[in-house]
Amino acid sequence: MLANVQRSRHLLLLRGLLDAVGHEAASVARLWDNFQALCDMERENSQQVARLIAHPLVGAWLTATLSRVMGGDRPNHPKPLWADLGHLGAIAVAAAIKSNVQVQAAVPSRRGIVAIPTIGRLSIEDTAMWRMTEVRRLEDGTLTVAYGRRLVVIPEGRSDEGISQLSIRWLRASCEGLTLEVELDDVDPYRNPYTLTTAHRLTGEEVSEWQRYLSEAWTILVTRHWDVAESLARGLRTLVPLRGGGTGWASSTSRHAPAAVALTRPTNGTNLACTLVHEFQHTKLNLIMDVSPLHRGSTRPFFYSPWRDDPRPLTGLLHGIYAGIAMADFWRIEHKANRFRPVTAFEFSRLRRQVEAALRPLVRNDSLTDSGAILVDVMAEVASSWDDDADVSTPSQALADDLVLAHVLRWKLRNLKPYDSDVVHLAAIWRSGASADLSARESALLNRNNVYSNDTLLHLAYNILQKDISFSGNLQGPFFDIPEVKSSDFHLVSGRYSEAASTYEKEIAKGERRIEVWAGFAVSLRRLFGREARAIISRPELVRAVYEHLAEGDSPMPSPRELAHWLAPVAS
Repeated sequence: MLANVQRSRHLLLLRGLLDAVGHEAASVARLWDNFQALCDMERENSQQVARLIAHPLVGAWLTATLSRVMGGDRPNHPKPLWADLGHLGAIAVAAAIKSNVQVQAAVPSRRGIVAIPTIGRLSIEDTAMWRMTEVRRLEDGTLTVAYGRRLVVIPEGRSDEGISQLSIRWLRASCEGLTLEVELDDVDPYRNPYTLTTAHRLTGEEVSEWQRYLSEAWTILVTRHWDVAESLARGLRTLVPLRGGGTGWASSTSRHAPAAVALTRPTNGTNLACTLVHEFQHTKLNLIMDVSPLHRGSTRPFFYSPWRDDPRPLTGLLHGIYAGIAMADFWRIEHKANRFRPVTAFEFSRLRRQVEAALRPLVRNDSLTDSGAILVDVMAEVASSWDDDADVSTPSQALADDLVLAHVLRWKLRNLKPYDSDVVHLAAIWRSGASADLSARESALLNRNNVYSNDTLLHLAYNILQKDISFSGNLQGPFFDIPEVKSSDFHLVSGRYSEAASTYEKEIAKGERRIEVWAGFAVSLRRLFGREARAIISRPELVRAVYEHLAEGDSPMPSPRELAHWLAPVAS
């Protein structure tokens, strides 16, 4: 059903593009000729053409090109509009190859590079930056590419002298009779509707590595997550390699290219399996939202999301929960299957708590449509059905609790700002020696979108759990390759809360302003003092702001711990 939704969506985008484009650019691109060629093939080979039209990167091209037409083209754009429009001809050639029929179409080339979606690209000697090139597929399967006075014949499956062919590679994995086939696309010019950097052409060795990890991931999914595997086998079309960088694993799904997943090079089959589960949830929800809106305009425009550092709109929060539900269930099943290994226990506990926290503001939320309310109710029902915490060790549960809380605190410190007058007022009361009053207003929300940071505590926890390093160990370990990690972080992740609180407090007293230090300090105090630490848990941004204001004056400085206890009435 969702595949049909995607095809219908793309047809509507194509109709909009044909209606909106000006005559001059369309004429150069031979847009209507290419459209007619595609229509002729659809009449004879409807299934093949329909599958191609529904392709995620066709959607990426349509969205980018229609946005360019509707938004007004920049006069200094490095690519002529007709070159974007001409990609419809390349789609027609791909349809002819898939349908095994003849076609003649006009296709854009850039310095001799002709890109055919789902097939690959051809590179022929040509110095022109951009030109429209005639491509024919003949009855015997031969492609001919002509430009200027030159004609080049390219038999499928081999390269002639002076001609470079870069085919899109396929990854295939089979287990228990269920097969996954996906494109590994590192050549399509529209493969990057993301904010991440796509990889260049992969080597054969790199492709083999992707294949190995996909086979491992597929075995995990088929043997323990059959329903998810069936959905992926039917709906996942394309993997787009991202350029690696830093220490993090990155993946993304664009709402403009559902059924394509962009991701950095896998490092093991388990994480790849979880990534596919996670990203395919976004594909499904994007298409569901095209059919049935899940919410109206919200009186509360931004929400806390446990998976992001920035305030999220309601759509983003729904996406986070929908993906989080699937990932939590993945790790719950893996936890049982792997005999309660520390990593799987921690991941299930952490994701379960994140889902529960994200669901709270959405239960009976007036901004949801009937469909959205049903979805939220069902997700809440699924989350409440997980009764497996009894199988998770106490240290894993405690670590999950601490890291989930630490993220909440970092989010508040990053995105909430107390009113200056309230900070000055409370600082004056502190100097007078009186008790804190209850006059501090709720902090203002800063609109800081697309803010990302490394979660040092999470990286540290992963390193410890994956390498089976004892929490009672010392700092001489392989986890210490994380540049930002401090001894205070290690104490916190190890459950040594008194040492963690003391070390964090010393760092703050020396002028450390990083939100990670304040968040770690607050988590430690929560474990040591419970409700007495409620001010720094509920209003960490206010505690820090008052402390830093006092630090600017001449009066004796309070200890961060004393100030946190003093402000307890404000959080009542």
